[in-house]
Amino acid sequence: MTPLVNTVKVNQTDSALRANLWGNIGSAATAAGVPLYAKNQVWLLVAETTVMAPDGTITGGTALGASNGGSGDGGVALVGANMLPSLSPGALTDDRVYHGITVPELGPYPMEDYAPSP
Repeated sequence: MTPLVNTVKVNQTDSALRANLWGNIGSAATAAGVPLYAKNQVWLLVAETTVMAPDGTITGGTALGASNGGSGDGGVALVGANMLPSLSPGALTDDRVYHGITVPELGPYPMEDYAPSP
């Protein structure tokens, strides 16, 4: 089975979408005609909401999903565009520590490990 890829432009800015990634992106996609949760369909939304800072940190990234869970029920997954480079076959098997690696598709800066505050 070959997936069908649709490119849909929405009216909201990436900054507005970042304010509530799941809610705002789902609403924007629906308003643009994407039939989220349609029977027997699974939608992967890739949002252009990520920003890479000079210190290598990325904001606006996400990885979420939902479905009603029944047979034939539709589903939705949402990832930030920063996930696209990691979906290539070579990236899926790359087990290097990413701290300090530069990935041109993400931005010009070396990546930084995320260390949450205690």
